[in-house]
Order: sequence, then structure tokens, then C-alpha cells
Amino acid sequence: MESKNIFFGTTVVLAFVLLAAAGLYLTNVPKADSETPIVSGNLQVTPSQDLGDTKVSTATVGVQSSSYLSGRILTVSGTGVVSVKPDRSKIQMAILAEAPTAEIASVKNAEIFSVLLKSLLDHGILRDNIETVQYSINPIYEYNVKVPYIISYRAYHTISVTVVPSQIEDLGKLTGKIIDMSVSAGVNQINSIQFTVSDERLGGIRDDTLKGAVFDAQKKAAVIVSALGVKILGVQQVSESSYFPTPVYSGDMSLVGAKASTELVPGDLKISGSVGITYEIGN
Repeated sequence: MESKNIFFGTTVVLAFVLLAAAGLYLTNVPKADSETPIVSGNLQVTPSQDLGDTKVSTATVGVQSSSYLSGRILTVSGTGVVSVKPDRSKIQMAILAEAPTAEIASVKNAEIFSVLLKSLLDHGILRDNIETVQYSINPIYEYNVKVPYIISYRAYHTISVTVVPSQIEDLGKLTGKIIDMSVSAGVNQINSIQFTVSDERLGGIRDDTLKGAVFDAQKKAAVIVSALGVKILGVQQVSESSYFPTPVYSGDMSLVGAKASTELVPGDLKISGSVGITYEIGN
């Protein structure tokens, strides 16, 4: 009887220990409706949080506002063009001298350049407007044999000459005169002729093209908003670009150095500027 009482008492104690442990576990488990925050990216919400029509889960990361796109915009482009007469020309010419040795080819080229330089200065070309673009000496090979060999050397000197007349109307005539004089001095290649304007004039011309481009864009925007029945509220963004064409004429040696003097007829240069303007529009 005594052993039965001990067994029964031990069983009761053990049961109370198990119940106590279970109660402790249940008190530490969060309830299903707990308001413990869940952090997801840059957004902190609870499982029951409702953002309007959007349900946010723990997979939502980096949510950001897009309110800057809420306004209405209108983007238009404008172009301004200014026609001007060129006030100068740039002639790219070359002296090509060939000789049995590199030294002789170099000397022959230098002698021709010396005559050319004096002639240019005598005809009113400033020293600062004469510059070397390229200079090279290369061997010339005979390839129609089993073993190619050098037969001569060629010295090649490319010069750029800027012609600035006292009167713009004389530009074509003076450019032709300089070409004829250069050929007489020993120049045997006219690579190109470019008509352009001075940097000082170009700055003011570009300003005029951009002013015209803005005016053109404004006219377009005014027509569009009037047709839509809205108003321009402000300017959001502006971009600009300029285009400066420089007509280049390739020289033809068959037409230069003949008895008749060379005279060129430069045309007007059309310099353009463009803008893109983004307006904010509304009622």
C-alpha cells in the first residue's frame, strides 16, 4: 500500500511539471493578431496594414514616390537659321618633291617652300596665317621584281594658308590669286578650300540662331496649348545645339595654273541653332 501511494504521488508531481512547462511555452508564442512590425526594404508595416488599394507583403522593397510625374508636360523644338557671307578662306596646299635620296628630296622641298613663303608674305598674307599641317619623307619602292628595292624618296609638305581680304566682296578673287601664285611658286597639290567666318563673328551669329530657335519653339507651344485649351505653367527643361557648316571645295590641279586666272565664288553660309523646350502645362 505504501509503494502505491509513492507511485501515485510521483505521477501527480510529474504531471504538474509537464503542465507548467506547457504553460510557459504558450505564454511566449506571439498571438495570430499580434501587431509586431515586419521590416521590408525601406517600408515598415504590420501584417494587417492596408495602404489604400495596395496590399504590402514582406516581398515589397524600395518603395518610392512618383508624384513628380503627376503633372502634364509638352515638349517642342525650335530652329533658327542665319545666312552670312564668309569673310575668309582656308587653302590646304602641298609641296611634293621626289629625289634619289632623302636628303635631296628634303632640300628640294625646302627650296620650294622658301619661295612660297616669300610670295605669300609679299601678297599680304600674315605669318600667323601660314602653318604646316603635315610633313613626311617616305621611300618609294620598285615592286615589279622578286626583291623590292628603293628607287627614290618623296618629301611631302602640307601647308594651310588663311586668306583674309580687306573687303568681303573680294574674298573669291583674292583666294584664286593666292592659289595661282602658290602654284607658280612650286606648289603641286591643292587639297581643299574652305570658306568660313572669324571666331568673333561666329559667336554673335550663334547667339542670333539660338534666339531665333527659342522664338520658333515658343510659337509652336502657343499654337498647341491654344488648340488643347490649356495654359503654359512654366519651363521644366531646355536643351540647345548649333550647326556650323563649312563648305569645302576640293582642288583640281588641271584647272589651276593655266593662263586664265583662278577666281572662286563663295556662297553664303547657313548657320543654324536648335533648342528643345519642355513646358509644364495645365488648366
